[in-house]
This record gives sequence, structure tokens and C-alpha cells, in this order.
Amino acid sequence: GENETVEVGSRTYTSSDVGQVDADIKLGSSVAPYVSLGIGNALSRRVGSVGEIGVMYQGAPTVELTGTKLIAPTAAPDQEATLESNLEEYQFYPVISLGFSVRLF
Repeated sequence: GENETVEVGSRTYTSSDVGQVDADIKLGSSVAPYVSLGIGNALSRRVGSVGEIGVMYQGAPTVELTGTKLIAPTAAPDQEATLESNLEEYQFYPVISLGFSVRLF
């Protein structure tokens, strides 16, 4: 909050003195290839079930940092690159889908 303080050495700072860093993280691609394996009997029975498990490739996220006041240097381009490097492993997302079907005719 605004009234919180932090002491660094012999100086005391309020949170409003320090400022803030905002991170805008965007997925690598707006189109995501998806591979899956499905099982079920949706068409062969009056009431059926279906299941699917797969993985979606979204690409490496990109990071844009903006900072204010004393903490603004934390939003430097080298820090953006470090965050992007740390997020590279989040390019693939698991997907699980379960469902039921009812044949009307």
C-alpha cells in the first residue's frame, strides 16, 4: 500500500517513492498448432463418451516491462530478455477434453 515503508541502509522509502514495474507478457503466436489422441464411441451408441489428450504449441512468450520512479531501471531491456529466456519452456500446453454424446436419431 501507499503507507508501507522499506529501509535501505540509513534511508527509508515509501512505496510511492519506489514506484512500480508492469509486465506485459504475450503468447508467442496467435495461431497454435494442436496434436491430440482421442478415443470414444460418440457415433456407435445412443449414449456415448469421448476423450482427448494432446498438446498445443503456442511459441515462446514475449515480455515488455515498464517501470516508474526509483524502480524504473528494473524494466531495462536486458531484464526483458532474461524474463523471456526464463519463460521459453512455456511454449507447450497440455490439453485434456472429456465429453458425452447423445444420438437423437
